[in-house]
Amino acid sequence: MTTPLCDIDAFLGRPLTARVATDGPSVRPVWFLGEENAFWVLTGPCAKLFHRVNADLSCTAVP
Repeated sequence: MTTPLCDIDAFLGRPLTARVATDGPSVRPVWFLGEENAFWVLTGPCAKLFHRVNADLSCTAVP
């Protein structure tokens, strides 16, 4: 058994930034937080990112 390079829960449990790519193509910087089996992406109230991801779940997030 190998030792993990980092504690994933600790890593996702702190606010981090990432780039989310959706169809379009569109790449947006976002803040994200992993918490209790949920992955929260924080954007502004006028952002179209939620609707883009909801319409097509094939997106990519890169920290």
